[in-house]
Amino acid sequence: LCGSMEHPQPIREESDEPRIKAMALQIFREKDELEKILALIQKEKVEQNNLENLGRNLQEKLKEISKLELQQEEFWKKLKSMSIQTEEELSGRITQLSQTHAQKENLLQQIQAKRKSSSAVREQVDKSEKQLQLAQMAVQDLLSRIQSKQEEIKDPTFCKPFFQKDSTQILNTILGVEKDIEKAASDLLGKQKHLQDRRTAQTKNLADIENYKKLVQENSSKIESLSEEFEGLKIQYDFQDEDALIRLFHHSLDAEKTALEIQQFDQKLAITRSRMAEIQSEAGIGTFSEESYQAKHAALEQLQLQSKALQNQLAILKESLKDMLQKLEENEKLIQSFQHIENRESGLRELERLFQGKGFVKYVSSIYLRELCNTANLRFMKLTKNSLSLEIDDNNTFWVVDYLNGGKKRLLKTLSGGQTFQASLCLALALAEKVKALNQADQSFFFLDEGFGALDRNSLRVVFETLKALRHENRVVGIISHVEELQQEIGVFAQIELDPERGSQIRYSY
Repeated sequence: LCGSMEHPQPIREESDEPRIKAMALQIFREKDELEKILALIQKEKVEQNNLENLGRNLQEKLKEISKLELQQEEFWKKLKSMSIQTEEELSGRITQLSQTHAQKENLLQQIQAKRKSSSAVREQVDKSEKQLQLAQMAVQDLLSRIQSKQEEIKDPTFCKPFFQKDSTQILNTILGVEKDIEKAASDLLGKQKHLQDRRTAQTKNLADIENYKKLVQENSSKIESLSEEFEGLKIQYDFQDEDALIRLFHHSLDAEKTALEIQQFDQKLAITRSRMAEIQSEAGIGTFSEESYQAKHAALEQLQLQSKALQNQLAILKESLKDMLQKLEENEKLIQSFQHIENRESGLRELERLFQGKGFVKYVSSIYLRELCNTANLRFMKLTKNSLSLEIDDNNTFWVVDYLNGGKKRLLKTLSGGQTFQASLCLALALAEKVKALNQADQSFFFLDEGFGALDRNSLRVVFETLKALRHENRVVGIISHVEELQQEIGVFAQIELDPERGSQIRYSY
């Protein structure tokens, strides 16, 4: 009836209540001891971490101090090489350099301003020169055209036969002559190109012949010099028998192995020398101080003694922790038994609350309303493009979750007219689907009676787009309305008009 998978066994005797209270008191004490144990463990971990951090910080500070001392010595050496002995001289030199730098920046700004003004003047001059060149070129072109026209009429005897002809004949004659000239020019270019290729090939062949002659001479001279060198080496190393020398050359000597061993030895020698140079150049090798080393060694021994003392304390704490863990296991067993009793008690209280008055009916109705709200949200979030959703609280009151405002909740009355219609329509469709599923019906009809008179034009547009979306769900929607804007959007309708004489008249659109 209540939907629970397990039901607590009723308490058989009233005498269990003192025992339960005693166990609860014992569990409370054990929890207190457990919290103390956990606090001690946490404190021990913090102290151990602090000790480790202290040791690491000490080592880092010692390294930083040594580095800073070396840097300070090198800095004063450089200052002494620059004839700066005291801090007053250094501050004076810094002030002088800052003043010099300021003067330099001022001069650079003045130079930059002069360069900008000179570049502007240069641009104007270049522009004027370009205009002058263009004008000179135009004049030269005009003069050349005048001269060419004058040269064309220098031969009146040649031009006389064309005075009596038509302009078309003259143009045709000129075109024919131009084509002959172009053909002759193209033939001339082909011949010149062929001649140039032949000359290039001839020049290349002659150069190759000269190169071959030079190579022959060089090789001959090399052979003579090598022969003389070979004879000199034979005399130097007392090899009179040339055949014995050739046999020695053909003897299989493992020269590669010998060369590889020599190369490996040279590499090892180079590595050893570089390592020695690195060790000698390391900081602190040449400036090692026995006093600072002894001081650091004494500090290290002091830290080791502190570490041993802390380790002894840690061992004692571990023993106490072991005892506490045993007690903790016993407490966990008691907690488990206490949780079992609490489950039984909560189950009995829940049953008592449900069966008291109308609590069970309210519980079932709240579950049904939540399922109805979840079903309606599937369509409502799709219609609002995932910007709004419905939610119901423990008092069965509907709220709106606005995801465009950080998921904040607001009342239903804050929705616009179109959004209110969408929410109501989604809840009504969800209820209709539940009824249809319970009745196992196949019809998918849905009727709306009025409800649009108080909506503005934008809300009516949202309502009609929502109703048109229901067509994709294979659902027949019937609307009863007096709103003219909505009537104009509906294609299939039955219009009812009141006739004073004949009464109500029905007119169909199909």
